Amino acid sequence: MTNTAAPAEDATAAAFIPQAEALTFNGQAITVQPLAVMQAIQIGRVLKQVLPSLDRMAPLLQDGDVGAADVPLLVELLSDYGEPMTEAVAIATGLPLRDVQGSRDIAGLIGVIAAIVRVNVDFFAQQVAPYLAGLRNAAAANGAGPTPSTPLSAPATA
Repeated sequence: MTNTAAPAEDATAAAFIPQAEALTFNGQAITVQPLAVMQAIQIGRVLKQVLPSLDRMAPLLQDGDVGAADVPLLVELLSDYGEPMTEAVAIATGLPLRDVQGSRDIAGLIGVIAAIVRVNVDFFAQQVAPYLAGLRNAAAANGAGPTPSTPLSAPATA
């Protein structure tokens, strides 16, 4: 079977398919690929405690464009959640965790995190976020979730 789509259609379709990104980290050439299902699961598990703070990354997830203005945010997230974020980088890149955590290439680490966001922006922003929002909405509609507590017995009267 041959592809009969016009070149313009191919280019349009390619814009929606995450593309790998090559960069250098710790003096080593690496390629950030779109996450596989198991990588996404593992990263979700590792970043569970970080997720409430990742809403600060929402501007990055909208278009995947990470520039100099975003570096302070990434540095702040690293200072607050460095260990789980470096674990996520190791999972996403396949680099040994000890190499990621032992690196002195902070700028390179920020570049890798930015590349992971750019390459997987569709996954994070268009697949995961709406799914999680739908689960929250469904839970709220079903009465699931936190409810106000009530006393077990009437207050004592004197």
